[in-house]
Amino acid sequence: MRESEVDVIYTTRSYYESERMLHLLGTKATKLGRFGESLYDKVLFSAQRLEAYVKFLSRRKPDLVVSFGSPEAARASFGLAIPHIMANDSPHAEAVARLTVPLSRKLFTPWVIPRAVWAPFGIPEDNVIQYRGLDQTAWMKGVRVEPLGSIPDELLMIYRPEEYRAAYVSARDNASAEFFKRTLDILKSKTSKKVRALVLCRYGYSPAYRKLLGPTTVVPKRPLDAVDLLKRAASFFGHGGTMTGEAALLGIPTVSLSRRANLVEEFLVKEGLVSKPQSPEAAADLLLSFYAQDGEKMKSQRERASALLDRMEDPTERISSFIVGGDN
Repeated sequence: MRESEVDVIYTTRSYYESERMLHLLGTKATKLGRFGESLYDKVLFSAQRLEAYVKFLSRRKPDLVVSFGSPEAARASFGLAIPHIMANDSPHAEAVARLTVPLSRKLFTPWVIPRAVWAPFGIPEDNVIQYRGLDQTAWMKGVRVEPLGSIPDELLMIYRPEEYRAAYVSARDNASAEFFKRTLDILKSKTSKKVRALVLCRYGYSPAYRKLLGPTTVVPKRPLDAVDLLKRAASFFGHGGTMTGEAALLGIPTVSLSRRANLVEEFLVKEGLVSKPQSPEAAADLLLSFYAQDGEKMKSQRERASALLDRMEDPTERISSFIVGGDN
């Protein structure tokens, strides 16, 4: 989208990771509200953010508001009679869907999520626009890992904990770290290669992971460029979210620890790019099969992921064409 055609204003809430990534990208955004961790704070901060949004939109008077399922952006836009469109690949996050989908003129979603899935949330299927890509395709087109010559002597295992403070998870704490620890222990006992762990914390830096996983575990104190980091990984452990998709599309052996239904993850499992072993023993054996002999299985995984990424559509092009076309 050319800047001469559309004037874009970015907004964000005060949140550890989003603020850091905006800084890394060199993107300026107006802060409206903050993230709430407890149920009480989620409700209170949402009300405060809604007020901030109403004032902001009243002052800037945009022609269109685009969000990735922001309840406050959707509600403020609707109340001020400003068209709101959204992109969403997570119908399993029902609370957000209920608060945003009925107030949106159009909903953009990956083609692996049937239009009918969104209808119960209050939007006609004709207003659901599918793109033949995953959301990660927007920033991963053209990204490739280096050709694999041989399996390195040092294996970097990256772990991303679940969003245990998100409303749709309803977990009091991180429940999967023990699974990851046990898998690491088994790998170390079955391979002569050096196995290193790196934990990408949620909700800020936590030294507890180093205590659980050992003193050599790397726990960055600030968010990093995930795609650049994943290109150097021997495996990734996640929960079916954004980084799981990134790792899968890079052809990195990817283990999902999620036990919730997720249509995007199910697609990646069917494509053979994500695995869901039921035990640490099964996870370790799976990963060892990738590192065996000359790494042919790893090479095949990367080639399959690259071919899939090449076939996918960049969702930003579909959304941009819709906006510029004026059909909103």
